[in-house]
Amino acid sequence: MNCNQSSHKVAKNYCLIMNLFQTEDKINEYLIIISPPAETKEQIRQIKNEFALKTNSKHAAESVAHISVLGLILESSREEKLKPFLKEFCAAQVPFSIYMKNYNGFPSHTIFISILEIDNIVKMMNNLFMFLKKNQIILKKNYQRHTLTHISIARLLTKDQYSKVITEYQNKPFTGMFIANNLTLLKRPYDRNSYNNYRWDKDKYKFTFSGKNSSNS
Repeated sequence: MNCNQSSHKVAKNYCLIMNLFQTEDKINEYLIIISPPAETKEQIRQIKNEFALKTNSKHAAESVAHISVLGLILESSREEKLKPFLKEFCAAQVPFSIYMKNYNGFPSHTIFISILEIDNIVKMMNNLFMFLKKNQIILKKNYQRHTLTHISIARLLTKDQYSKVITEYQNKPFTGMFIANNLTLLKRPYDRNSYNNYRWDKDKYKFTFSGKNSSNS
């Protein structure tokens, strides 16, 4: 691929990443997420399955409920540096409540559950970014910050699929709450087409929040 002649944004990003890591080491894509408890995942799984049947959207049924925090692209050898940093960061984090309310969409491709009172999530995301940057995990061009906090029901919809359901879901009530008490690390081999699927590796690394409120100490 000639990076200088490519006009496609995804292809250009792929070239930038491969130029950043001029190495024979394997390059992986990582996603750091907030993973809800099993009962919340099951509740949202049922919503996703209903949506998939309604719209013939396979992506809705394939993905597991989560809140994306930070995406990274790293050499596989740096994974063993990333995991101890995540463990250290999470050891200082205090669990907090996440409130879900109703549905909305990103025109014209994604339907999601909205998150209320996002201050705790945003603070944690910013702190994590600065912590990993300080420890040289965050490099120029090797990350994606997820600032629009939500839980996807379905993404990669066609315009027709989206337009047929968005009004219905914007008027459909939903409420829920769970305690965020961990970050989970997912990975898959880096490929410029990997954004088109949910094929993350089966291995997942969970890091528990074990900090205490100052009022309880």
